Amino acid sequence: MIFARTGRRAYHLAVPPYSASSTELERQRARIDVLFRDGWILPGPDRPPETARQSLPFIKGVGDDAQVIITGRGARQCVAALFSHQSFPGVRFGHRFTPGDKHAPIWLKEEIETGALHRMMQAQPAPDDAGIVWTTWGPTGASDP
Repeated sequence: MIFARTGRRAYHLAVPPYSASSTELERQRARIDVLFRDGWILPGPDRPPETARQSLPFIKGVGDDAQVIITGRGARQCVAALFSHQSFPGVRFGHRFTPGDKHAPIWLKEEIETGALHRMMQAQPAPDDAGIVWTTWGPTGASDP
């Protein structure tokens, strides 16, 4: 039996911990999309942030072709990011976020930057019918879209 944790609660992967409304999902999608699109904004020295900004990628190694979507149906609906990584040319990855978890993008960043994609790819996971290789970690990683 596979269990996952969100905060303080553990639950079976077949039972989503939280069903978000379409408004909540769209808000989460938009917030995560901005992180992938704009990255980390660093203000320039001695200038207002609006005039001198440097942008760093949100996740090191992830391409600028990321798409943030809402996927799934009913109670299994969630926000997902589709992205490429420089270490795996030609592979399109997908990661599902826990609905309502405001820290979920940071957990994804941490996992990727500490080698989770590389560890996952050692097992050579098969892509789904759309050619997406879904991450195998996280509370919604093992479920179908």
